[in-house]
Amino acid sequence: MLEALTPDTQTTLLLVGRFSKSSEVKPLTTVEYNRLAKQLHELELRPADLVREIPKGLVADTARLTTLLSRGTSLALAIERWTRLGIWVIGRADEAYPKLLKRKLRGAAAPILYCAGNAELMNAVAVCIVGSRNVSDAGLEFATELGKRCATEGLAVVSGDARGVDRAAMDGALDKGGNVIAVLVDALTKAVLSKRNREAILAGKLALITPYDPEGGFTVSKAMDRNKYMYALGSAAVVVDSDTKGGTWTGAVENEKQQWTPAFVRVAADAPVGNQRLADLGLRPIVPQDPLPNLRAFLFSSKDDGPLQPDLLQEKPQPIAPPTFRAGKSLYAYFLDGLTSWLAHGPQLDTAIADRFELELAQSRRWLDRALDEGVLEKLQRPTRYALRTDNVSPDAAGNSNTKSDLLL
Repeated sequence: MLEALTPDTQTTLLLVGRFSKSSEVKPLTTVEYNRLAKQLHELELRPADLVREIPKGLVADTARLTTLLSRGTSLALAIERWTRLGIWVIGRADEAYPKLLKRKLRGAAAPILYCAGNAELMNAVAVCIVGSRNVSDAGLEFATELGKRCATEGLAVVSGDARGVDRAAMDGALDKGGNVIAVLVDALTKAVLSKRNREAILAGKLALITPYDPEGGFTVSKAMDRNKYMYALGSAAVVVDSDTKGGTWTGAVENEKQQWTPAFVRVAADAPVGNQRLADLGLRPIVPQDPLPNLRAFLFSSKDDGPLQPDLLQEKPQPIAPPTFRAGKSLYAYFLDGLTSWLAHGPQLDTAIADRFELELAQSRRWLDRALDEGVLEKLQRPTRYALRTDNVSPDAAGNSNTKSDLLL
């Protein structure tokens, strides 16, 4: 596998990886690595350039870098151990690195991920399902059924492989032949050996991911940090049971603050007090009732007024009609035509809009801001989404300008 790693990823792994339990120089943290990467960018260098020579203009502990970069033998031995277990490594600059992590977490995303299982699942449309280890019977049943519903509608489940809600949701999805992405805190080298995980990996239904030492054990700090990866990998998140303290609570509050992913919370008479507190903080309530007619629409195209109800949803979203190209019409106008057609079926996140139209996020946001200024769209909060204004002007009338900037963007 060492040969399969790009030179930049090999160098990054030397800088941030831990290869043995014996005493060694402390690897760089994500913050330290980002600081180094920024300096390299300013010097027009790449990480792999450090192997040949550490530049004199680098503001860093060069002795520490030299020691870390000299661990080639330890790296090769570690790679050999991991490869035998089916573990592989990807760097943040690699194409295989989950796109949602890079987009949502940016510099907070780990420079290196250790993975096992089906790599294609890491970019699947997924629902993050989280909750307490000591979950109620009602919460356990809800998590299991939610996992099953995700499977039947082609949505992957993201969770943490912890006792309680996590495993209930994962088992529910796997039992129905669905896909699961598990973000681990405990040792990946142990997780790949469990019969439960091996069977799902061999079936191509499971991806195990960890940003931490694959041979390291559980710590509370890692469990808290892991929350952001689970939320960021989901296109929506559901909190099943939560106290008013602990990892589930902290993760949900942090996600609401950072707005990584639209989040929902189970609200019922038997739910813990933390669930209602989270709803008060802005998470959208889900009231358990008859099965939803379409879970994808329920989670991704929800209204912004009150608890979600099944009768507000369509059976499935309608496709965007292909645009009819004509001379003199700007690219912005084509974008607006397709967008207004899509938003007629419900509000959408800016990231989802960028993905739908295959645009850079910055470009998508410029055109969204323009549509807001023209009165075509309105911005909804908690989470921030874009929707059609009920009194908007005609998209064609708003979008027929033919300036040079329109045609180039």
